[in-house]
Amino acid sequence: MTFIPSIPDSGQSLGASRPQIVNNFASLRDTISNGSGAGGKPNHTDVNSAGAGKHVFVEMPVQTPSAANLTLTNEFGLIAQTSAGSSELFFNRDGVNTAGTPTYIQLTKGIPVIGTNGSTFLPGGIIMKWFSYTQTSSSNTITFAAAGVGNFPNNAFGAVQGTQNTGFTMGYTGLTTSQVTILMNPSSGPGILGFIIILGN
Repeated sequence: MTFIPSIPDSGQSLGASRPQIVNNFASLRDTISNGSGAGGKPNHTDVNSAGAGKHVFVEMPVQTPSAANLTLTNEFGLIAQTSAGSSELFFNRDGVNTAGTPTYIQLTKGIPVIGTNGSTFLPGGIIMKWFSYTQTSSSNTITFAAAGVGNFPNNAFGAVQGTQNTGFTMGYTGLTTSQVTILMNPSSGPGILGFIIILGN
């Protein structure tokens, strides 16, 4: 089913153009609603159903930022872009641009690793990683790969660490995109369980 523009043509009677007009309405319904035709897109509730016109889900093809999708003042825009081989969600607001090209800020990145040890992407580009560990000496170097949270792509900014055990002071040094060294005082203990949260990008 193909939409036919310019129907009815100039001078064309309604009787002659009726099949094309019916075709166009059916084509539009299948495009914007949960149509039953071959081109039906389940993005909206069907026009003959309760909640007609509401989004079932939002589907956006990947775009390259250009003047065509630059927002105006007091506007907010969302687009899909490719990042690290995956389609991700980006936003732009109030016409923010560099030399006419929209400055879109990344909102999503990959699939978060959730659990005792995990990693997630925060809107705007910050990555947060966390994991627990067992400290038995004054210095313990942990690689993020071994902790199951992966490396930071660019930078590691800082960390917060601690333990539920009393009488021990925890600190860190040697923070890089791939590892951190945990420090403990007193220098030994009965296998002190600690945790750390690290921010980077």
